[in-house]
Amino acid sequence: MSTGRLIDQPTVAALLRHRCYAGLCGRLVDAYGANTQRILDLAGKADVPATALPSSAPAEDLWPQLLAEALNRKRLPALIKRVLADDSVRGHHAMIGSLAELDVAAELDAYVRRIRTEQLRLLEEQYVDLSAAPDRRPRSDSLVDYGLEFAGGWESLPEVEGRYQGAGQHEMQTQPVPHVRERLMTVSRCVLLGEPGSGKTWTLARLLLAYADAWLAAAEGDRNGLSLPVWVSLRKFRGATEAGEAQALKDYMRLPLGPLAPLWDELQLTHPLVVLLDAFNEMPRTSPTGADLVADVKHELRQLRRFVLSCRARDYGNELGDVQDLEQLRLQDLDPPKMLAVIRSRFRDERAENLWAKMGGDDAFLRAWGPGCWSRGRPCQALLGARGWRGMISNQRRPGDPARCRL
Repeated sequence: MSTGRLIDQPTVAALLRHRCYAGLCGRLVDAYGANTQRILDLAGKADVPATALPSSAPAEDLWPQLLAEALNRKRLPALIKRVLADDSVRGHHAMIGSLAELDVAAELDAYVRRIRTEQLRLLEEQYVDLSAAPDRRPRSDSLVDYGLEFAGGWESLPEVEGRYQGAGQHEMQTQPVPHVRERLMTVSRCVLLGEPGSGKTWTLARLLLAYADAWLAAAEGDRNGLSLPVWVSLRKFRGATEAGEAQALKDYMRLPLGPLAPLWDELQLTHPLVVLLDAFNEMPRTSPTGADLVADVKHELRQLRRFVLSCRARDYGNELGDVQDLEQLRLQDLDPPKMLAVIRSRFRDERAENLWAKMGGDDAFLRAWGPGCWSRGRPCQALLGARGWRGMISNQRRPGDPARCRL
């Protein structure tokens, strides 16, 4: 049962600062139902005077007040002990007990540190097999598989640029966006589009790190209201668990939160969740049991307050167009100067220049790639004459090799 609409923010904030959580309210309502007299009797046994509670309030409103009052009177452990001794609600004991013992502040801090570390590690996996079929996900490879080292320094990479299209705006009304990541931190519901290699996953990863760094930089008492990122890899979502049981996106999205997963609704009150859904185009369209996964995604997106979903531009057929207030941000392809900047940041030795030369890059090509080099959609003669142009359009891939590209 969702309790997000039943508990006011000050009460949640007070409970968050202690070894208790507002998620208890929903489970206690489930356990005891609407019988307010049973709740008042329980309060009395825990030495919480009934006079301190609004006896005329419905059960959904009474439990938050009872928990807060027990907390203030240092009687919360006694109250939970009484609940766990009540055999009439034995079926709810396990969940109530685990929530009562949960140190939410510590778990939130551990969660943010964990996802930050995992995302930094995943940045090393820069290549993906684009030959994936609609009913299976692609195989990711690490740079080490190709004898290359991750040089780091991702902070110095050039910002990805794009064009923004607001909800309800026509395609011709798009606006240039010089810093896509910064813009994404200001929107509520957005589809991030781009061609392979344009930086969709990279942008989402940097977005997650920005939110995580802001969280860790804030003092514990100053974190109320800070956004909490949740990474959802849609390329791994297939609508079923490894055991073959049906799995809805709602449950799959909550997995990264670990022990905090049951508190998804309550977290929204003090730490707005920003759900980052990556690789919508690589997600199977149907589950092994035949369920429509696209319909499942659309249903969940309608419930989310804030999300960014990435998708390959040519595979996006406006499938999510009926999701309300949906904005679009289309990434621009990397131009040659930015390609060179990325290569030099990745490999800080002679291999960077060797790779650039292998791709056909040279000074003439960079000079040609500038203002005025395009006329009526065709490159000028200077660009055509540059050795780099011929090298860039040549196909160096061996027959049978899978096409690979950094996302």
